[in-house]
Amino acid sequence: MKQSLLSILVASLLFGCGGDESNNSTNTTPPTVEPDLPPDQPDIGVTTYQGKLFIHSKQ
Repeated sequence: MKQSLLSILVASLLFGCGGDESNNSTNTTPPTVEPDLPPDQPDIGVTTYQGKLFIHSKQ
């Protein structure tokens, strides 16, 4: 009994539970927008080394 309930649960997760079959989903990834930095602000980089976080300029 437990195995059949588990297989029904797994199948419903894999194939969806029915419901609305229309293709009105909003699963599209929005475009990445990079903000423009003011000219007096340098680009910065982030690096991890041995578990520590370092923030540095990219000059």
